[in-house]
Amino acid sequence: MLQNLMVNYLKKNLVLSRDQEEIVIFAIKLIESTIYSIGSIVLASLILGNLNETIIVLIAAAAMRLASGGAHCTTALHCTLAGTLIFPTLGFIPKYYHIESSMILIIPIIISFVFILKYAPAESPGKPLTSKKYIKKMYRISIIISLIITALAMYLLPLRGYISVALVTGLFWQSLTITPFGYKIISYLDRIIFNIVRR
Repeated sequence: MLQNLMVNYLKKNLVLSRDQEEIVIFAIKLIESTIYSIGSIVLASLILGNLNETIIVLIAAAAMRLASGGAHCTTALHCTLAGTLIFPTLGFIPKYYHIESSMILIIPIIISFVFILKYAPAESPGKPLTSKKYIKKMYRISIIISLIITALAMYLLPLRGYISVALVTGLFWQSLTITPFGYKIISYLDRIIFNIVRR
């Protein structure tokens, strides 16, 4: 595996303490999981014929997630499979839903802002929120990122409407995953994936 190769290489060329080694292993696992997840999403969207739309939805959601946090599956594999199912599916919204008025985008944008203002940043099992200063910082960044996505969507609407719809789709989905209902959705999907994988 890529993880083992990189860890062995670093051990041979660097002097690492036990704690440093654990940090490096965690970082490599995170990078490896991210690569697999993005690769799976790209492959699925290529097969389904909505690559451009899916990538834009993914970028918007990922940008928001950096600050807002949100629900996770129980394992990296489950997260990869869930992302591979969710994002190409969401990519069909901007592919086939064409709009001409910004008013239609206002509703999901307002709902997204309500979720963000109330629930951001959201905790996850691997990322507990213990510092009030950090929580306030992530809260502000979440609002800033959502404002940037909204501004881009409004600006691009008369030029590339599908991009605007994709940006708002990503914003809405990610804001949903920080709500109690969003946690229930991901938990339910995680159980389905678990039951399929263990067979």
